[in-house]
Amino acid sequence: MGTLLAWEGGGDGEVVAFASDVVEVLASRPFPPGSRPRSHSVATGALVWVKVHGSRLEPSGRYRVVGRLIDVTRAVREELAASLAAPPAQAP
Repeated sequence: MGTLLAWEGGGDGEVVAFASDVVEVLASRPFPPGSRPRSHSVATGALVWVKVHGSRLEPSGRYRVVGRLIDVTRAVREELAASLAAPPAQAP
């Protein structure tokens, strides 16, 4: 499970891929190319700011938002990488 995000202005998302500065988020709403939506990590409150390359509607009804991270700190990079590297939780 990736880092959960809360978008400023409403909506949520989950980081599903992260490499270098490129991030993919499954979001509850689309963003137009060139937009710069800001979000915060639900777990830590850290700012995650993205310059959007594009959004695509997925069969799940969520939007796959692909973009480049802007002004990201090392701590945020580590949080994103760690959340994707963690094994999924096992149900009891």
